[in-house]
Amino acid sequence: MKKFLIFLTIFLCLFGCSNSDEAVQKKNDMETKELNLEEQIKKILKENQIDAKSIIYYEIKDAYIYTVSLLYNEGVELAILKSNSGELKWVGGGEGATIVSGEDSKVFSIIRPNNQVPDMNRVKEVKVFGRPAKLQVYYEEITNDFTSELKYWISIDEKQPSYTDIEFVTEG
Repeated sequence: MKKFLIFLTIFLCLFGCSNSDEAVQKKNDMETKELNLEEQIKKILKENQIDAKSIIYYEIKDAYIYTVSLLYNEGVELAILKSNSGELKWVGGGEGATIVSGEDSKVFSIIRPNNQVPDMNRVKEVKVFGRPAKLQVYYEEITNDFTSELKYWISIDEKQPSYTDIEFVTEG
């Protein structure tokens, strides 16, 4: 009986360890694929004269990838890419655009502080066509004691919003 219990314990340890290795390998494969996607995005952006410091946001909808890139001059750039059989193709973006669309993609918008609402700290929510836009906050550590915050909202819609289609909901 003792031999059986020892054998069972060893078997379970070996089986458990091998299963764990598989899970770790799958996780590493997924990270590699995601890293490869970001590298592909950066390559396409660079080919289209967008020298991105980093990709701070991307969203995949259908065959399109909607990206927000942080530039070396601290500005942001929007771009839309299309994935076709694993290859990325440029659809549109760049040139400081706040609204981008192309081909059959949806319209990609970024909402940042402007003359109408200069104090974005008071903005609780932004609505585009009556629907909430996604709040994104990107933090970048400049020095050990100073962190820069970039706050913006994004919207992916069927049509291009005008100023009247965007509503800023403020506190107080």
